Amino acid sequence: MMREDWVECKIADLGKVYSGGTPRTTEPDYWGADVAWISPSDLTGYNSKYISKGKKSLSQLGLEQSSAKLLPKGSILYSSRAPIGYTVISENSLATNQGFKSLHPSKYVFNEYVYHYFKSMKQMAERAASGTTFKELSAKAFSDLPIPLPPLPEQRAIVEKIETLFSELDHGIANLRQAQQQLKTYRQAVLKKAFEGELTRDWREKQKDLPTAEQLLDQITEARKDYYAAALSTWKQEVKEWEAAGKEGKKPKKPKIYSSSLPEDHSDNPRQYDIPNIRLSTVIDSPTYGTSKKCYPEPNGIPVLRIPNIGNGRVLKNDLKYATFSEEEKAYYALHEGDILLIRSNGSIKIVGKAALIQKKDTEFLYAGYLIRIRPLADIVESQYLLYALSSTSLRTQIESKAKSTSGVNNINSGEIGDLMLPFFSVAEQKQIVAEIEERLSAAEALEQSLARELAQAEALRQSILKKAFAGELLSPAEQAACRRAADWEPATVLLERIRAEKASRQAAKTRRGKTQKTTTS
Repeated sequence: MMREDWVECKIADLGKVYSGGTPRTTEPDYWGADVAWISPSDLTGYNSKYISKGKKSLSQLGLEQSSAKLLPKGSILYSSRAPIGYTVISENSLATNQGFKSLHPSKYVFNEYVYHYFKSMKQMAERAASGTTFKELSAKAFSDLPIPLPPLPEQRAIVEKIETLFSELDHGIANLRQAQQQLKTYRQAVLKKAFEGELTRDWREKQKDLPTAEQLLDQITEARKDYYAAALSTWKQEVKEWEAAGKEGKKPKKPKIYSSSLPEDHSDNPRQYDIPNIRLSTVIDSPTYGTSKKCYPEPNGIPVLRIPNIGNGRVLKNDLKYATFSEEEKAYYALHEGDILLIRSNGSIKIVGKAALIQKKDTEFLYAGYLIRIRPLADIVESQYLLYALSSTSLRTQIESKAKSTSGVNNINSGEIGDLMLPFFSVAEQKQIVAEIEERLSAAEALEQSLARELAQAEALRQSILKKAFAGELLSPAEQAACRRAADWEPATVLLERIRAEKASRQAAKTRRGKTQKTTTS
C-alpha cells in the first residue's frame, strides 16, 4: 500500500517526454558535427550512469531535418526497442535515435531517483510494449507507465541508500567473477598438462606394455581399414535393398576410402613422452553438417538440436525446435551415442568449436546446419578424451586461427576440423587421462556451480533492493524521520501540484509567444 506522503503517478506527470529520430544516412551534411546523438548500440556493455556522446553525431541541419529532439542536460534516456531497458542520464544536451523514449524531469524530481526506477521497470515496460518482429514501447505506453513519487528529500535518500548497497553488492560480485576466471584458468592448466602427458607420467611409468609412437600409428591404420571394410559391407547391403525396392530414392552413397598416410607433427605440442600428433581426420568418420531444414517451436516432428542446445560438454534440452524428416534424412542426420556435436559458425569466435558429447538419451534428436557431427572411430579414440581435447588450449588456438573472419561471422569447415592436430595416446592412456582430468575438475565444477548460484542470488538481491526502494520500504524509520526534517520536505501530493503548475506556466508562456509571433507576422 502506498505511504500517505507518497503518490503514484504516470511518467509523463513528472516532466516532458521526448522521442528520438534519425536523419537520412545518405546525406553527409546531416552527420559528423557538434550535436551528440545516442543509439541503443551505444549502451551495449555501457555501465556508467551518465553519458555525454555516442559513436555518431549530427549537424544542426541533421537535427532540424529529422524527428530527433535536443534533450536538456539531466534527461533520463530509456531504450524502447532492441532492446527495451537500457537506461542512462544525459551529461549534457544531446539527441537520440527513435530507439529511445526519454524524460526531462521537473526540478521537483531527482533525476537519479527516476534513473534507478527505470532500471527496475524492464519487465513492466516489456509487458506494455507491442509488435511482432520485435517489441517496441510507444511514447504513449511509456508516458502512461506508473511511477511512485516520494517527497524530494526521500528521493535523494533512496538514491544514496541504493547506491551504497549496490556498491557493496558489486564488490562481492567482482570477487565472485574473479573466482570464476581463476577456475577457468585452472581448467585450462589441467587440460594443458593432460595433453602434454604430464598428468599420466606416474601412471605410464608403471605400465609394461604401452605401444610406441610407431605402433600407435599402425593401430590407427588397421582401425581405419577395419572401419572402411565395415562401412563398405553396410553400403553393399543398402545398395541391394535399394535395387530390390525398384531403385526408389537416392542410391546409397559409397563410403569414402581413407588415405593411408598418417602425417605427424611433434613441433607444437611438446610432451615428456614420444607420442605423435595426428590429424583429427585420421581417427574420425567424415565430419557431417546438420540439416538446413526450417524448424519450428511447435512440437510437431523430430526435435532438432541447434546452437543454444550445445552446453559445456553436454546437450541442453531447452528451447527445442522441430521439423519433419523422411526416413532417408533421419538416417543421414542420426546421432549415435559417443558422437560429438560441434558449433561450426558463430559471430563470437569463442563459441565456434564449442562441443557436446552425445549420450544415449540424446539419440532421439537430429541436428541443425550450424552444427557439425564428429563420429570417433570405435576402439581407437575415446569420445570423452576427444571432447576434452577440443577444449584444450592447443586445439582452441587452432580452431580460432582457422575460424577467424573479418566479416563478423566466424566459421570452421569440415576440412579444417579434419586438419586439427590432436595429441594421440593409446586408448588405455586416453582413459587414464580422462580419469585424471575428471578427478581434478570435479571439485572445480562443483565450485563453479556454487559461484553461479551466488551470482544469481546477488542479482535477485539487486532486484529486491529496487523493489523495496520503490515500495517505500528501503529506508529505516529513523532515515525517513531525517528526511521529514529537511528544509525542502513536503508531501508528494504538493510536489505533484507544483509540477503541474510548472507545466501550465510553460504552456501559457508558449501560447503567449505564439500569439506575439502571429501578431508580428501580421
